[in-house]
Amino acid sequence: MPNPMKKYLFLAVAALFFCLYVSCSADKAQPQSSNNIIDIVTQGTWKVTYYTDHGGNETMHFVDYTFAFHSDNSLTASYGTTVISGNWNVTDNNSSSLYTDLSTPTDDTPGDLVDFNISFPIANLDFNDIEDDWDVVTKSATEIVLKDGNLDDPTKIDYITFEKVPTPSVDLASAIRQGTWQVLYYSDHGNNQTVNFTGYSFTFGANGSVVVTNGTTPVTGSWTITTANNSPLYTAPATSDDSPNDAVDFNLIFPLATCPVLFNDIEDDWDRVFVSATTIMLKDDVAIDPTLNDYIVFKKLP
Repeated sequence: MPNPMKKYLFLAVAALFFCLYVSCSADKAQPQSSNNIIDIVTQGTWKVTYYTDHGGNETMHFVDYTFAFHSDNSLTASYGTTVISGNWNVTDNNSSSLYTDLSTPTDDTPGDLVDFNISFPIANLDFNDIEDDWDVVTKSATEIVLKDGNLDDPTKIDYITFEKVPTPSVDLASAIRQGTWQVLYYSDHGNNQTVNFTGYSFTFGANGSVVVTNGTTPVTGSWTITTANNSPLYTAPATSDDSPNDAVDFNLIFPLATCPVLFNDIEDDWDRVFVSATTIMLKDDVAIDPTLNDYIVFKKLP
C-alpha cells in the first residue's frame, strides 16, 4: 500500500520548485537593477554635477538646471522660468531606440543589460548632447553615474553624474568644513580651466582659513560667508555683487601678494548652486553676458 506521507512530501517539493521557477522567470523578465534605478530617480529632484562629452568637460551647460524624472516618463529641466521638457525610460537587453552606433543593431555597450534613455525632442544643442542610451555605472539613493561607450575611441566615452537635491538643504558652512576637497570642475568666463587645479586639495578651517596643498609649498587663503549682498569682493559696482538676488555669498580670498596667480582667478564672491555632503557647486554671475559666468565644483575626497 502506498505511503500517503511520501505522496504529500512529493507534492510539497514539487510546489516549492514551481514557485522558485516562477520567481526566477519573473526576475529574468524584469531585472532588479532596472527596478531599482526607476525607484531611485523618480524620488525628488536632481542636479548634474559632472558631465563630459567626448572627453571634454561641459558641466557648465547644466549647472543651473534642476532635473525631475516623473513616473509617467516625462522629464523636466528647470532654471527659473525656463523649463526644458523631454522624456526618459529604462530599457533592458539593448532594446533602446537611441543608438549611437548605427552600424550594428545594438548600442555602444552591447554587454550591458540596462539602458537609461534620455531624449529631448526640441532643438536645444546642449540638451541634445545628453540625449542618449546611457549605461548605469553606479547608483545609490543620492547619486547616479551614467556613461555612454564609444567603440571607435574609448578615450571619448561620455559620462554624466546626477546628484539628488538634499531635503532638507545642507548648510554650506557646515559642509565645507568637513574633510578635504578637490576642484572637480572650474570654468572661467566660459573656458574650462579645471586642469590648473589638478592635484590640489583644499581644507577649509573653522577659523576661516583655506589651506591648499599639492605635495609642495602650501597656499593659504581665507573664506567667509556673507549675507544681504555685503560681500567684500565685488565684481560689479560697489553697491552690489553680480547676483543681487542671491542672499548668500561664499567668499574665497587668495592675496595676490602671497599666492600664485591661478588662485587669484578663483578669488570671488561665489553664489551657492548646490550643496550636499560630498559636492559643492558655486557660480559667479556676469550680468552683462551670462555665457561668461564662472563655475566651480568642489568634490569631497574619500
